[in-house]
Amino acid sequence: MPDPNDYSAYPEHPLKGRMRLAYDWIPNGAQRLLDAGCSSGYATRFFAEKCPETYGIEISDNVEVARKRYPHIRFFRGGLESTPFDDNFFDVILLSAVLAPADSERLALDEMYRILK
Repeated sequence: MPDPNDYSAYPEHPLKGRMRLAYDWIPNGAQRLLDAGCSSGYATRFFAEKCPETYGIEISDNVEVARKRYPHIRFFRGGLESTPFDDNFFDVILLSAVLAPADSERLALDEMYRILK
């Protein structure tokens, strides 16, 4: 893993493509959002502009970069099949290209359903 303090290995990206589409789909008034599979938080930072309580969850070491770079967002390390969140916790959950690496797509989707309002 690249040094999480060397941000040159994790460049800031503009909001474009599917991440821009996801951003545009976040409903007005949503209070709590989860970026599931947030990587190093490069898109999560934009999502936080629309939701006062923004969270990210990531299974890889990239989450350490996200924690250091965006301390105003709550980042968790873990998979999508079992999360530390309460039932009906989130108004919005964004899943962008994260189901393929999940151990079980079915378990991951069941878990997202459990924590979504």
